[in-house]
Amino acid sequence: MSNVLNPDHYTQMAIEPIEVIEQGKMDYHVASAVAYLMRGGRKGDAIDDYKKALNFLHRRIYGTWFVEPSPDRAEPLSAVLKLVK
Repeated sequence: MSNVLNPDHYTQMAIEPIEVIEQGKMDYHVASAVAYLMRGGRKGDAIDDYKKALNFLHRRIYGTWFVEPSPDRAEPLSAVLKLVK
């Protein structure tokens, strides 16, 4: 069972996300993205974690949550990445 203060999906890493976040003095949105990227796949589906990270970065840049297009209108990843440049 995972400990609330030391969850398994973070403590199995060489360095925990909180250490990276504190050293980098990151704002909330960037810190959340870093945490989701670092834990990717350790607690559930990695793709879900990566989408959550992208969503926090989208909110940091644009001030809104990303709305994923419906599958019938999905754009290639290259088109989505152009939004963050």
